[in-house]
Parts: sequence; C-alpha cells; structure tokens
Amino acid sequence: IVDKFDQLNYKGAHIPINRVGTKAILQSNKKYFRYEGSLTTPPCSEIVIWNILEEVLYEFFHTD
Repeated sequence: IVDKFDQLNYKGAHIPINRVGTKAILQSNKKYFRYEGSLTTPPCSEIVIWNILEEVLYEFFHTD
C-alpha cells in the first residue's frame, strides 16, 4: 500500500490495491487486540473495528 502513495497526486485520488486477507491473518494464531473506534480523519465517524497485531506482520504483494 505504501508503495502506491506516489500515485496519489491530488486530493480524492483513488488507486487500486490488492485486497488484504484480514480473516486469514486473524485466524493464523497471531495475538491481536480488537476494539471499536473511529476514522482517523474528519468526520471521525465511529464506524471502524480496529485489529492491531501484537507483532509486525509483513505481507508482500505481487502484480502481474
């Protein structure tokens, strides 16, 4: 995802990214914390469920 930041050259720009399989990550016997919270940008709506892994997990994306 971070590698795509340079493609965001104007406010509201959208870029396609690969889907992250959060269900598989959370079922992989990794310890994580889960809590209900809000978006980090206005309007800061409280509609997010945050899943924070105890350890860093690296995922590599391949494009064809």
